[in-house]
Amino acid sequence: MKMKATFTSIGIAIIAGAAVAGAGTLKAQPGMWEAAMTQQRAGKPPATRTQTRCITQQEIDSLADKFAKPPPPSPQETCKQTNFKETSSSIDWKMDCTGRFAMTNEGSINFDKLTHYSGTIKMHGIANGKPIDYAVTMEGHRVGECTGKESPAPGNANPAPAKENPPH
Repeated sequence: MKMKATFTSIGIAIIAGAAVAGAGTLKAQPGMWEAAMTQQRAGKPPATRTQTRCITQQEIDSLADKFAKPPPPSPQETCKQTNFKETSSSIDWKMDCTGRFAMTNEGSINFDKLTHYSGTIKMHGIANGKPIDYAVTMEGHRVGECTGKESPAPGNANPAPAKENPPH
């Protein structure tokens, strides 16, 4: 499912924290991060998933691109970034999509420390002709250093795999 993959990707990006260099960019530490994400869909009980993953400096440096750039247009859908704001302690975004997935995706992540964040993501609209009302709340914290034995994450030459714990 594309939507599930989208939320997984967003969750992994959020675990990464954010850029540590430059004024106006989020500050976070690379290393091993753990994040709990609770997904809520209309009419269904909440589902919480926890991921632990090594986050590299390269991933931290490119986090804003994950939120500032909408996915490439396809014949089935087109998305446009309508809001994006990044400070040294928060990131806020909004994306509007048309086509097969006609929806609004908006979120906010707030870092209260270099090693801790909380945030929300909300999606509302129509997906494949069906209404969607989806929310994710998340909280993450750095749990230590990477071991150096991590395998590369898919599509990334640097080590940073996710160790996913099943929903509960």
